[in-house]
Amino acid sequence: KFGELFGLAWGRPMAAPGRVQVLVGPEAACVGRACIPRMGGGSADHQASGTGRQSDDAMEYEELQQHGGAGCPDGVSGDAGEELHLLDWQLPLLESMSQALARSWMVLLVGGPGCGKTRLARLGARLAGRTLIELPLTSGTDTSDLLGSFEQVEPGRRVQEAARQVASLVSACSQHLLAVGARASSSSDGALAAVLRQCKALQAAWHAYTQLSASERRSRSDATPESHTRQLKALQAALAQCKEAAAAMLSSGLSTGRLLAHVEAASAQLSGLGALLADESSRAVAGRFEWVDGVLARAIVNGGWVLMDNANLCNPTVLDRLNPLLEPNGVLYMNECGSVGGVARVLVPHPDFRLILALDPRHGEVSRAMRNRGIELCLLPPPLPTSAPTPQSTKAAATDAATAAAAAAAAAASAALAPTDGGSGRSVQNALAPIAATPTPAVAGATLTAGQQAQQGALCVLATEGLGAGGPRCMSAMAHTHAAVCVLATGAHRRPPGLGALGGW
Repeated sequence: KFGELFGLAWGRPMAAPGRVQVLVGPEAACVGRACIPRMGGGSADHQASGTGRQSDDAMEYEELQQHGGAGCPDGVSGDAGEELHLLDWQLPLLESMSQALARSWMVLLVGGPGCGKTRLARLGARLAGRTLIELPLTSGTDTSDLLGSFEQVEPGRRVQEAARQVASLVSACSQHLLAVGARASSSSDGALAAVLRQCKALQAAWHAYTQLSASERRSRSDATPESHTRQLKALQAALAQCKEAAAAMLSSGLSTGRLLAHVEAASAQLSGLGALLADESSRAVAGRFEWVDGVLARAIVNGGWVLMDNANLCNPTVLDRLNPLLEPNGVLYMNECGSVGGVARVLVPHPDFRLILALDPRHGEVSRAMRNRGIELCLLPPPLPTSAPTPQSTKAAATDAATAAAAAAAAAASAALAPTDGGSGRSVQNALAPIAATPTPAVAGATLTAGQQAQQGALCVLATEGLGAGGPRCMSAMAHTHAAVCVLATGAHRRPPGLGALGGW
């Protein structure tokens, strides 16, 4: 029927679905007809406009920022080192999800527990070279858990954030220096030695900071203002080496300057933090509060991929707070953090920001406004192969075997326990005659096998011994009804009535 409607609407027959192909390259990952840029290949907007790919140095820094920098907090990312498995039944869903994510649309994954919602989101993030930030939502999740809140001023938190940013820059510079050294080795040995010497100085400066931070933690003095100042000076020394390396690569034409811009921006932030720590009045942090961005707010600014699991468990008003962000060219107004000069803070989403929601429909739905702003994908159980036995056929075969065994046991018991009636000469075989002639009552949805009929016939022999006329026919109907109820109960996964129920009847 769907094929007929497709032909009437489009004037051509619908193409037969084939196996979805997955191709992964350095710039993009293609899943069927969907193509999504990989980390370093530029955002979807950049590729649509044909502006080309990013430079290697900018790609390395942004990738490291996604994985270990300030844009990805500890404890909320998925396991990037787990093994990647692509199953055939996941490929059509992965293609649809990739089509939506390539257009920066929100994806809503709907399915029962254990159907593969989280796994599908992780597969999409791994194919795109991104780290997935997983946020499990509960009934107690509030807006402050996602967007941020006011917290007491802690200089140590700012130093830690600066350390993560400097670590990303050091790793990016080191990787780029080694890549440059590999190309310089073919030209001259002196160029290679200079590059390796610069890389060694950069790593030594960062190692000095790590040693200082470890010693401060061991001495339990890492929370004092003096410790923060010492750590900040070590970070500035490492950042100075980064700046020198980036400037050298720029002067030699081996860099586009984007990495140097990142280094200078981080240097300005460290200078502001140093001024804050040097101010004597700022050291009295008791009773002072500052706004701290939440996990989702940092992902929006830095371009992270976010998976909100169990999205329908939290209050719908929490997710509806994100509706303006999901509009075309949408932004998020941060009214919670106050305003500066009467103007509220506005979060403009990074071009690489993606949002995925996962929910179990048994626990409710998200609001209609939220569903209208994304693509909803329903994850059904994977189809079973036709050649493999189904659970119903296996269960029916086991039931027939058990019934046949029970029938044989009941027949043996009837032969042993039901003696012949010496007065009338009626035997067990004579008692089976009226039972066999009794038609089986019709019960909707119940089908009696030959083994079940034999079992109930033997039960009738045991139950009708000693009864007068009319007893066998009555007990035969009850026995057949008992067997039909057992079949219905087994099909509905209910406990069937025992022989005690038959005796009560």
